Amino acid sequence: MGTSPLPLLLLLLSFFLAHTSTSPDPIIAINHLIRASSWDTLEELSRAAIEEFRGRQKEGDLNWHFYLGVSQYQQGKLQDAIHSFENALSVQPSHGVLSSLGTSYLSAFRLDDATKAYKMALELANEQTEKVKTAIALAKSMRWNVDYSPSLAMYDDIAVAGAKDEGVRATFGEALSDIDARQWMDPSEYMDVISIPSAPISPLRTPTPSLTNKKLALNMLSSDWDVHPVSTLSRGLVQFLLESDDVDLNVISMNKNDDPGGGLGGWWRNNITGMIEDNYSPGGVQQGHLQYVGGDLAEKTGSLRQLNGDVCIDLNGRTMGNSLDLFNQQICDLQVTYLGLPMSTGLGSMDYIITDRISVGELESGEEKWFTEKQAILSNQCYMTNDHANFMGHVKTRYPFRLRDTSFARKVLIANLGNWQKVTPVALDAWANVLRTIEGGAMLFYRHKGSETAFRNVQLEMTARGIHPSRVLLTPLHPWILHTWYKTPIDLILDTLVKSGHTVSLDGEWSGVPIVTVEGGGMEGRAGASVTGGGTRDVKEYEDLASLLGGDGQLREGYRVMIQERTTRKGGVYDVVGRGEEFKNAMEGIWDVKVVGGERMHFVQGKGGEVSGSIEVEDGMALSSEDSLKDVAEGYETLPSPSVGVDGDGGGGGGGGLLLHIGCKVRVPGWFCVDSDPTRPSVVDLVSDMGNLPTLPPSSVSAIYASHVLEHRHYGLFGPPGSEGVGNATDVLWEWNRVMERGGHLMLAVPDLEALAGIFVDERLGEGQERLERRFYLMRVMYGGNSEASDQHLTGYDFDILGSFLSATGFCDIRRVKKFGIFKDSSDLWWDFQKGKAVSQEEVGEVGGGVQISLNVMARKC
Repeated sequence: MGTSPLPLLLLLLSFFLAHTSTSPDPIIAINHLIRASSWDTLEELSRAAIEEFRGRQKEGDLNWHFYLGVSQYQQGKLQDAIHSFENALSVQPSHGVLSSLGTSYLSAFRLDDATKAYKMALELANEQTEKVKTAIALAKSMRWNVDYSPSLAMYDDIAVAGAKDEGVRATFGEALSDIDARQWMDPSEYMDVISIPSAPISPLRTPTPSLTNKKLALNMLSSDWDVHPVSTLSRGLVQFLLESDDVDLNVISMNKNDDPGGGLGGWWRNNITGMIEDNYSPGGVQQGHLQYVGGDLAEKTGSLRQLNGDVCIDLNGRTMGNSLDLFNQQICDLQVTYLGLPMSTGLGSMDYIITDRISVGELESGEEKWFTEKQAILSNQCYMTNDHANFMGHVKTRYPFRLRDTSFARKVLIANLGNWQKVTPVALDAWANVLRTIEGGAMLFYRHKGSETAFRNVQLEMTARGIHPSRVLLTPLHPWILHTWYKTPIDLILDTLVKSGHTVSLDGEWSGVPIVTVEGGGMEGRAGASVTGGGTRDVKEYEDLASLLGGDGQLREGYRVMIQERTTRKGGVYDVVGRGEEFKNAMEGIWDVKVVGGERMHFVQGKGGEVSGSIEVEDGMALSSEDSLKDVAEGYETLPSPSVGVDGDGGGGGGGGLLLHIGCKVRVPGWFCVDSDPTRPSVVDLVSDMGNLPTLPPSSVSAIYASHVLEHRHYGLFGPPGSEGVGNATDVLWEWNRVMERGGHLMLAVPDLEALAGIFVDERLGEGQERLERRFYLMRVMYGGNSEASDQHLTGYDFDILGSFLSATGFCDIRRVKKFGIFKDSSDLWWDFQKGKAVSQEEVGEVGGGVQISLNVMARKC
């Protein structure tokens, strides 16, 4: 906070004057603030208490650092909450502190730390409910981390026992539904858990039945429209409903980034408001606009009730950061949950859940036992699909390069697209069995959050199953607008066996890649029937089909033809307009039942018939890679803008091509790493020579960054022994020119021969042995350290020489810059006369000064 905290007593007195006539008891104040979700006030109160008792905290006192962490976590201040809980742990270790710290670590995807914190919390748990809840959280963190240590079974046993205990379920039944219960419970037991009655529901406002000529008032709510599953799955639907003559739509956000007094949110949120006029009013809500509703629970409830919505639609289900507490206050006459499958909300206040025949089957099969809500069942389409037709258009060209080294052009590349919590031992067994049948095959995983430790564990698990780690690969997540294009060179996608067949699989199908999934007998598995031709009934069929497709390229190409036809078919899974009409009809149908006073009942749409023709994409709707890429999907790493500036002066070519980092030593989100070292698969995306990039198409790169690599190439016709077949410096620059788009940036750093030569004869190097050692050091900077065969400098450059090379290879606007400010590397290299060695600029001593010895140059492709 920007100001000093108010004295604790003053805060407590003001609080109790406003809320109660009792004496100022901190516990009463805390409980009231928590019930009211007044997290900002709790934060202020906690800060005041910490200041008041600084240095006087004793055992048994309230741990105000803990309550500060609780308030910060609930406000989304995750790093602040972690810091506060760590302080609370140092003040007074307890089960509550350790459990909350574990939850914060898990939210930050610090998976090893979360597991350690939960294990310590379990040791301090006294009550049975504490033990069960902590065991569930511990098992969840271990599964996210692909940590299937023997101890996991013990934690599952504790959770199962607790789930069957009436006292445990009565104490915190809803919390049990947050776990992926089907990994360790029978479906009937799972239903028993989530059917626990909810907290008391606030009194209903007076229903206002619609007149026949009144539009249906729909309110769509999300805790964060900047989370990609919400924005991309809803985008086409929002577009359709906004254009409908039968519906008045409000699109509502609970994210503070959407507060008109704050920031404007990220790329996805701004993309949604590209269809909805971004027009706020200080008073809060306006019909037909994305609007922010803030405050505590009571304030949010009041604001939403003022909208007089007929139907409120929850877009988060039981995912992290949901708004189900609002639906428990009855904010609309009719309340519906969407996008939360496969899990019921378990709330008695939630009237309907939107499903489809594919994901839940026919009602007579008994699948209704999975839900506390009645079902609004769409026809024969998947209940949710990304709006690929309008986002991507119909471009299905195969992305021309393989994701690792060039030899993958001759291998079978298998991929799993899911995040780490879906990777189970059964899936690992199946994948290993498939890989053993495919000569030269490799398995590709994506860098979802938590990859730092989870991918390591996947490699260990696959090694234990006889698969060499070199066949288990990791690749960056790509910007959402391009990610399906980047997936097109994959030969085969193997779905996970839990939470399967959902949007991730359909993303892969839009990429044109054959998918193998298990439909299974449960609701979530049967969603796998939405994919084309790859649905299997059990793990054996899954392995058999995957091995068959993996070994038969002609068969895979046949699948691609089928997929291409299906993804563009009118009335199909990807027909957003058709799905929008169906969705609207379902909402009108369940509202009609409400208006006539009937009891809730399942609403079943008739099966859709065959429709001829292809999806029509509206002019100007299909997005291109030139759109802003500020943010990417939930769980995806944030990318720097393709417009790369230097010293506030630079700008990219304006395109959405790759950001290419030549000779990278560490991974930086958003940059595609090319290096010749095949031993660093966690860093390098493409193992290749810097002057030989045949897998990259022309004009596919927006910017190239190359620091202290070009000097390793000779300048004439003949290089040193062993360099046969390797191009000289001119060849390298022409290759970079080929892959770069017109106007793209080249950021190039090499040793500055002119500066080094001046230092070499400078008297400030000292005398005698000291001078000799420092000149030998400088010689190594000039000619290379010779630490390995490739560590030799074969060409020296000053600005004029380097400029002539660049001009001759199609680069313009050549200028020298002091620094790039993008990576910490040799581009920030200075000679310190006092220390007698090369250091970064910030390390240069005050005595003697320093001289920059890295020549940093910016240029553009002409």
